[in-house]
Amino acid sequence: NFKGRWHTIDDAGINPRPASGKVPVWYGGHHERTLPRIAKWGDGWMPNAYPPGKEALDIFARLQRLTEEAGRDPAKVGIEVWVSMGTGTDADWGKEAKFWKKAGASHLCLTTTFNRRHHKRIPGRTMADHLAALRRYHSAVADQL
Repeated sequence: NFKGRWHTIDDAGINPRPASGKVPVWYGGHHERTLPRIAKWGDGWMPNAYPPGKEALDIFARLQRLTEEAGRDPAKVGIEVWVSMGTGTDADWGKEAKFWKKAGASHLCLTTTFNRRHHKRIPGRTMADHLAALRRYHSAVADQL
């Protein structure tokens, strides 16, 4: 149980328990004010607003700098990027996976339904459509991971 100033959580649990003994805290968002919080306290960041390119590289470098200034090892702060599966070819996906790996992303989140900014949803709507898209993506990028 937890009772704080703004939130109360009853009967919550997490299993299996993290090996570190603490629940990892990952931040979302892409506002500039989020970065110092991630640098000081975060175990990871989920920025979904950045397509592959200079803007993403610049913001990743800023997070790395802030993390070092906070006295923490940037390698201990994960970065999960969202990869849209609604556009592009297998070759495009391979290039994108290679870009994110080189940029320092630790996780890829494959999106099949998100349809905003540079993310596009897949045309299909059924579970079979989504599973087929995920299998196709894995086949296209497995050697990049």
